[in-house]
Amino acid sequence: MLAMKRKVDPITLSVVRGVLKTTQREMTLEQTARSSVFNLAHDYSTALFNSTPEMILQGQDIPFHLGSLIPAMKSVAKFLEGDIHEGDLILHNDPAYGGSDL
Repeated sequence: MLAMKRKVDPITLSVVRGVLKTTQREMTLEQTARSSVFNLAHDYSTALFNSTPEMILQGQDIPFHLGSLIPAMKSVAKFLEGDIHEGDLILHNDPAYGGSDL
C-alpha cells in the first residue's frame, strides 16, 4: 500500500515547530541547576526523538554532545527492544550506551 502524502499548511507547521522548539528549550536544567557548569556554561544538550528513534529536533548546545545523541539513542532503543511507548520520557547519560559524560 502506498503511503498517502498529506499537505500541511504553513501556519500549522509553524505552530507545531514552535511547540517542539519550546519543549526542547524547556528540557534544560538551566533554571534549577546549582552547578555553574549547567546554568552559566550551558554544558548540556537536549533533543527530541520519536520511538524509531529518529531525531525530530535538537538544541543548539554543545556540539560534542549533539554529535553523540543519535548513536546514543540508537543504543537505548536497542537496549529497550520495543518497550518504548507513547508518552515515555527517556533521560540518558550512561557512557556504556553512548552518553558523553561519566
